[in-house]
Amino acid sequence: MRLGSVNVRAGLIRASGLVCLLVQASVWAQAPTQPQKAPPGFQQMVTAAFDIQTDAPNYIQKLSQSVFRAEQRFYQLFELQPGFIRGDDPKAKLDNRLPSIKGDQLSKWGYRPWIEIRVYNNYKDYVDEYFDEINRMHSLINKTPVKVETPEERALRRIREGVPGAYYMRITDYDGKSVLRRIRAYIADKSHEQVEMDVLHEMGHCFSETFLFEFGGAPRSGQESEKRGTPAWIGEGVAQLFQYNWADAGHARKEKLRNWGMIYEAVEAGHHYEFDKFINVTNAHNLASVASDPLKARINYIQSFSLIQYMVEKDWQRFMQFLKNCRVNNLQDQFKGKKVSELYSVQNKSFQDAFTIPIPGVEKYWKEHVLDTGAKQLKADASGYYYCGLYWLDRRDLAKATERFEKAIAGAPGKGEGYLGMGRVAILKQDFKAALEQLGKATELNPKDEDSWYYLGSAQVQAGKPKEAMASFEKAIALYSNFHEAFDGLADAQFAQQQFKEAHKNYDRAYQISRLPQYLLYVGRAAFYAHEYADAQRSFSSFCNVFTQDPNGAFWYGMSAWRLGDKEFALKKLQEASKLQPNNNDFKVAVQMAQKGEMLYFQNETKQVAKDPSGLTTTAKPVDSKTEKKTDVVEEE
Repeated sequence: MRLGSVNVRAGLIRASGLVCLLVQASVWAQAPTQPQKAPPGFQQMVTAAFDIQTDAPNYIQKLSQSVFRAEQRFYQLFELQPGFIRGDDPKAKLDNRLPSIKGDQLSKWGYRPWIEIRVYNNYKDYVDEYFDEINRMHSLINKTPVKVETPEERALRRIREGVPGAYYMRITDYDGKSVLRRIRAYIADKSHEQVEMDVLHEMGHCFSETFLFEFGGAPRSGQESEKRGTPAWIGEGVAQLFQYNWADAGHARKEKLRNWGMIYEAVEAGHHYEFDKFINVTNAHNLASVASDPLKARINYIQSFSLIQYMVEKDWQRFMQFLKNCRVNNLQDQFKGKKVSELYSVQNKSFQDAFTIPIPGVEKYWKEHVLDTGAKQLKADASGYYYCGLYWLDRRDLAKATERFEKAIAGAPGKGEGYLGMGRVAILKQDFKAALEQLGKATELNPKDEDSWYYLGSAQVQAGKPKEAMASFEKAIALYSNFHEAFDGLADAQFAQQQFKEAHKNYDRAYQISRLPQYLLYVGRAAFYAHEYADAQRSFSSFCNVFTQDPNGAFWYGMSAWRLGDKEFALKKLQEASKLQPNNNDFKVAVQMAQKGEMLYFQNETKQVAKDPSGLTTTAKPVDSKTEKKTDVVEEE
C-alpha cells in the first residue's frame, strides 16, 4: 500500500480460527452520506459507525443494543472518534507523528462510512454469502474469473468445508469503486449470548485494524509464505479480550476458566509457545495447526489472549503506546517504499520503545504472572483444579488429570467440579460403576451445571441405563439449549430404546447446531430404523460425499437404496463397503444376500418387519453400538 494519490488497498476476512485475504481495487470513490438500504426481509438500525441488519424476527433491538454498548467502549479505549471510523471527519488526526493522515483518509481511499453488521437467521443464507465472497476474493487476488458453482456443488461445499461462526471482511464493492467493511454472523440454533460473543470478536478485529491502520493484503496463490498484516497474537488476542470480557454470556465465563486452566498447565509443563516463535505465528500457521495439531492451535489462541490480558492489566497506557508505535513505524516504512503492509518487522522495535525491552523479554515475566496468579486462584478456590485437569484430559494423560481432579475434591469437597472430572476419567477407563457414582455426586452438588448432567447421561447410556440417560440429557439441554453433544447423547439413549423417530429428530438437531458432518451418519441410521428410507438415503449420500473412505457410510447408503428398491446401486455400495473393510463379516453377508436378491434385516427391526413375507431376518447389527459408530468414522485428510 502506498499513501498518496495512487493507492493500492488490501482487504481481508478475519474470523475465529480462519483468516482469508484479498486485494481490493485501486479506485477512489465518493462515500455516500447514508448506509445502503438493507435487503428485503431485513430490519435495519444505524449507530454512529455501524449499519446493523438482521432478518431474525424480533431481534433488531437486542442486537443493536449489544453493538451500541460495545461501540461506545471501543471509542473510549481506542481513542478514536466515530467520524474517523467512518472516514468523514477531516479535522481529526490519527497521530501527531503522521500529520498527513486525517480523519477523512478512509473516505479518500473509497471506504464506505458505515461498517455493516448483518446477522442471518438462517445458516444456509449466511454460508452462501460467505462462499460467494470467498470466490470473488480469490478472483480479485489472483486475477482469475469468479468461480461459478452449480446448486449441487454449493450444497456439497456447505457440508464439506469448514465455515467460521462469524467473520469480519474488507472487500471491494461490486461496483469496483468503493470498499465495504462487513461483519457477518448467524443465529440458527445459537443463543443471543453466543451471537453476541461472535459479533464482539469480529468488532474487535475491525476496531484494532482501524486503530493500527494496518490493511495488509493477501499474497497470490503460491506466495502464501509472505508475511503480511498483523501478527496473530495481537489480532486474535485483542478480539478475544473483548469477546470474553464484554459478553454477558455465562458460557463466556466457563470458557475463560477453561482457557485459564489450560494456559496455567501449559506454562507449568513448558508446553507453551516460546515467544521468539510465538510472535511470528501467522494465521496461516494457525490454520495448519488446527488441521494437524488442534491442541497446539488452541494453546496459541489462549496464549494470545493471556498475553494481551496480562499487558493490558499491567500497563494499559504502555500497551496502547506499543500499538501506536506499530502503526507509525509501519506507515513510515511505507512512505519510504515498503511494498507490503505488515507489523511483523516493526513489532519488536515498537514494543521496546514502549516497554524498554523487546517482546521475547516479556516471556519470563508473563510466565511468572501466569503461575503466580494461577497458584493464588487455586489456593482461593481449589475447584479450579478441574479446569487444570481438562488440559491433561485433552492430552489423554489420565494420571495427571486424576491428580488435578483429586485436588479439586480435597480442596473443595462441597463443589461438584472435582467429582465431574473423576467421572469423566472413569468413563474413559470404561469403569461405569465409578462414573455413575462420581457424576451422581457432581449433579447433586452442582445441579445447574450442564456438563455434569451430560456426562452422567453418557455414563448411563454406556452402563445400559438409557431411560435414566434420557432424563439426564434433557436436563443438560434445559440448562444449555445449544448443547449439540447432549442432543447426540439423547438420541443415543432414544435409539437404544428403539425410539427411532425421536432419535432421528435429535441427531438432526445436533447436526443443525454444530454442522459437524459426522452426525449425518447417525441421522441417517435413525431415519433408516424409523423406515424413513428416503431421508436416510439423503443423509448417507451427504455423509459419503465428505467421508469417501468410510465403509459405514457406503454400507448404510447401500442398505437404504436396497430398501427403496434400487438393487443395482445397493449392491454397488455394499461391495464398496466390503472392499473398504474386507474383514467385516457383516458387510460380506450383506453382499452375498444382495447378490441372491434376498433382503437383509437387523435385529432391532424384527418386530417392525414381521409382515414382510419376503424378508430374511439376521441378527447382524453393523455399527449398532455407540462405541463402534463413534470410532468407525474415518475422516479424510
